[in-house]
Formats: sequence, structure tokens, C-alpha cells
Amino acid sequence: FLVPLINGIFAIIGTSLAFIVAYQRLNVRVNSFDAKVISILLKDGWYIFQSKIFSTLYKNSNIIILGFFANPTTVGLYSLLERVIR
Repeated sequence: FLVPLINGIFAIIGTSLAFIVAYQRLNVRVNSFDAKVISILLKDGWYIFQSKIFSTLYKNSNIIILGFFANPTTVGLYSLLERVIR
């Protein structure tokens, strides 16, 4: 549990530093947003989101299924070799 905790802490620190640099040096400002517009965009894009999720699940289902039956090292090697072949 220590490794994910350290990764999370450094991710938060890195993101915070990136926001500080963006605000101070690049003059990036966050605009206000309308929750109604975001709701409409989410509803309109729902089918595209579903399509992307299901295609990703279909493409990676062999790795997920192998994860139920094999140890993590085997799954990692299989995933690595599959990506090299693609």
C-alpha cells in the first residue's frame, strides 16, 4: 500500500506545481462553467463514451480474463508481448 500512496502524493504535488506555473507564468485562468451545459454535453456524448468503453473492454478482455487464472507476472508478460506484437 505504500507505493500507491507515494505515487498519489507525488501526482498531487506535480499537478499542483503545474497549476502554479500555468497561473503565474502563462497567465492561464479558469473560466466559470455552466452545469446545465455540462449536463447536455454528457448526455449527447454518452453513446460515444459507451462505444469507446466497450471497444476497450473487448480489446483487453483477454488480459482481464487471464488475470483471473494466472499470476500477475504472467499477465504482465502476456500484456507486454501482446503490445509488442501489435
